[in-house]
Amino acid sequence: MTGVSYATSAEMAEKLGPFPGFKKNREHMLRVMRNHRRAAYGEKTGYEKVSQPPVRLDHAACMALGEFGSALVAHSKSAWDRAIALGEQHGYATRSRLSLRRPARSVW
Repeated sequence: MTGVSYATSAEMAEKLGPFPGFKKNREHMLRVMRNHRRAAYGEKTGYEKVSQPPVRLDHAACMALGEFGSALVAHSKSAWDRAIALGEQHGYATRSRLSLRRPARSVW
């Protein structure tokens, strides 16, 4: 879902322009996005300029969930591919970290 959020930010940047300072920080921002994509692909190596590799998506655990897990992996990969492709074209409308949190008082 974070990949989808960054893709949405890039779509917004297409219309509104990227965040101030994106041009200066473009390569750093895209490097971070590529590292997220590597994690979504479950890669063990190839991370750029990190001292501690991120937690990668566990494809084997996802596949144990059957069709749902397979779809989860496919959607995760697709979301990050799209976030990077759009970000390379338009930048991102926000420089802040995007994350997902449950609403207050919600039941999970």
